[in-house]
Amino acid sequence: MKKIFFPIIFLSIFFFILVNAQEVKIDIEHIGFGKTVNEAVFTIHNTGSVQIKDINITVDGNFREQIKAVLPPGQGFKTSIFLSPGEHLIELITPEGAYDSLTLRISSAQIRPTIPQDEEPTIPRHITIYTALGVVIIIFAVVVWLLIRKPKPRLEQAR
Repeated sequence: MKKIFFPIIFLSIFFFILVNAQEVKIDIEHIGFGKTVNEAVFTIHNTGSVQIKDINITVDGNFREQIKAVLPPGQGFKTSIFLSPGEHLIELITPEGAYDSLTLRISSAQIRPTIPQDEEPTIPRHITIYTALGVVIIIFAVVVWLLIRKPKPRLEQAR
């Protein structure tokens, strides 16, 4: 019984740590411009394993807006911000601790760059907590089965 007790405790602790190790990540990408050059269009994706909400957007260190939304893992959306000409630091901050930023330069020229409209950003697919949980349960079951199965008796051959 002692042989089984320590591996089960070890695997239980490992399983507990794996389940509770959830990442909070957010990603912002500039994908183009709106009707004018001053309207920058972005995609915001939740690339972590925990849902996030209430995304705060700051531009050059000044609070710009708060997006009241619940964003599940692997999901994203488009948004736009009107910016004056010059270089700007756009930052995303969430109450859960996710952070991302990018630097964007807005030209003073009013010529709008052409961007193909058929290119939609893809939402990255990440391993979910349920997939990791399933793999750990399968490994745990195999280890327990190997520890508790009875060895087959050896048959001695008659000479």
